[in-house]
Amino acid sequence: MALVKSDKDDTDKVNHLNGLSSLYKTLGNLDTSMYYVTNGMKLSKQLNFTRGIAKCYNIMGNVYVDRGDYPNALDNYFKAKKVNEDAGNRSEVAKNLSNIGSAYKGMGDYKKALDYDFQALKIYEDIGSDWGIANTSGNIGNIYDNEGIYKDALDYDMKSLVMFEKIGDKTSIARNTGNIGNVYDDLGKYDEALEYDFKSLEMYKALNDEHGIALNIGNIGNVYSKTGKYAEAEKYLTRAIALCDSIHFLSTGKEYNLSLSKLYVKTGQWQKAYNTYIVYTTEKDSLVNLEKSKQLGRVEAKADYDKQLALQQADDEKKIELANANAKREKILIAFVAAIALAVTIIALIISRALQVTRRQKTTIEIKSKEINDSIAYAKRLQDAILPPVGLIEKHLSESFVLYKPKDIVAGDFYWLERVGDKILIAAADCTGHGVPGALVSVVCSNVLNRAVNEFHLTEPGKILDKARELLLDTFSQRDTFGEKSAGDIMDGMDISLVAISLQPLTVSWSGAYNPLWYIQAGEMKEITADKQPVGKYEASRPFTTTTLNLNKGDILYLFTDGYADQFGGPKGKKFKYKQFQEKLLAISQKPLAEQARLLNETFENWKGKNEQTDDVCIIGVRV
Repeated sequence: MALVKSDKDDTDKVNHLNGLSSLYKTLGNLDTSMYYVTNGMKLSKQLNFTRGIAKCYNIMGNVYVDRGDYPNALDNYFKAKKVNEDAGNRSEVAKNLSNIGSAYKGMGDYKKALDYDFQALKIYEDIGSDWGIANTSGNIGNIYDNEGIYKDALDYDMKSLVMFEKIGDKTSIARNTGNIGNVYDDLGKYDEALEYDFKSLEMYKALNDEHGIALNIGNIGNVYSKTGKYAEAEKYLTRAIALCDSIHFLSTGKEYNLSLSKLYVKTGQWQKAYNTYIVYTTEKDSLVNLEKSKQLGRVEAKADYDKQLALQQADDEKKIELANANAKREKILIAFVAAIALAVTIIALIISRALQVTRRQKTTIEIKSKEINDSIAYAKRLQDAILPPVGLIEKHLSESFVLYKPKDIVAGDFYWLERVGDKILIAAADCTGHGVPGALVSVVCSNVLNRAVNEFHLTEPGKILDKARELLLDTFSQRDTFGEKSAGDIMDGMDISLVAISLQPLTVSWSGAYNPLWYIQAGEMKEITADKQPVGKYEASRPFTTTTLNLNKGDILYLFTDGYADQFGGPKGKKFKYKQFQEKLLAISQKPLAEQARLLNETFENWKGKNEQTDDVCIIGVRV
């Protein structure tokens, strides 16, 4: 498609429409952004303005990415690529290829993302674009980091850093230095991670880039937390949170509040953990306020556009009329709702007076009920703080699922994950009891697992469970009249299935307390039995056994507690049982892991029917 020359004022209109679309996208108003770029596309096609058409397709792709609609994003990116290829514009083709790679990365398809990024890199190398080479190399490094291929991630991040240093792009140098620190963090090489994080921090300070400063201070705090330097971790995370608050970097500040809350859980500072977690949850309100501020900015931007361009098309007028009609209907609806609310209030007052005596009698019950509900809510916040985010599990184990169904609001079951170097530790655990007592025991049990790994530097599953039992018995031991610890009658503990996975080369080791490990290899279900003892007080306790598995790429591991198999239901009101559980897993084993989770949940709910859930349910599936 050749570029046909058109009137400069008309092409300037296209560029201005696209500029407004990009502005509204940045402000988060995606509908308005799409409105302007659609008008830009119409005008570009009328003018046969090739560059404008390609640019519009690209902006539309960006809007769809922000919406999370990756299929439509890819459709537009491919259209932009075709237009630029026909026009012979190789540098723009490279940008389109890089955007396609980013969309596939957002979908979690790292293989395709790398394919398109490498195509973009080749073009940039052919045309000698240093900035393009540097930027695309950094993108490739990030993908390798997400895949856990850390050597390649470092190679490309280093290549990107060298190129940006050659160009003199200080902001990109600071960013890439921080990315390298993240890779070392994922590798468990915390000294190197801190070295690069501190370098990046100094660069951002020189640039007076407060967002970059906040990110690096928080990253440093997270690294210190992983190495057990909790005082330093608390200092840096607190500084990062304060800076994020001051610059309204709320989304990142919220995550650092969560990190700080988890740190307090690790160190047994329950009240601080609770208070910080409350701050984490209330940050959502601040984000709502920020959105209101953005809305004001969007209104001002539109007014500026109307003054400069004075583009009064029929479509605009129709949209305004429609908006006015909607506003009028909204006012009528608000008035109607207000009238109903007033009527309800009057009726409520009448009923209130009539029932004053009854309410006084119920007051005591309500107070007790509130106290119980408050305690449950607190227990839930504590438990939420110890559970690793699903996104973190997916980052380290891209083909995995967690099916987690508490019997009550809170659970005695929990799932746990830690990464040490190239080794990923993941577990499904069942603590004594369920509900609030079980949840509080789960907080203690999660803490002893964290200590066994982070404080005592253990990575062998059996030794981790041995140390966890020792720490748990110490935690639950009682004091005699002289203040000395003595064996008590507290029998709380946990059953657990714990696996350690190293991806390169693939090695898997496992240990379990009562809960076995199932895995599927070559289409067959296999089982490793657990030690018949809990992690806790047990008269005939012995060291836990570690089993090393000989697995192949694509084999599936299943870790679980007893809640799924013990659920009562079905046509005869009986337990689901382990045999039927195994058969179900084998039947769905060829399906994607996310689909497996959906089918397991569907089967569970159908079996349970109208029966009460018997116990907490926790199932983890991992394809190695």
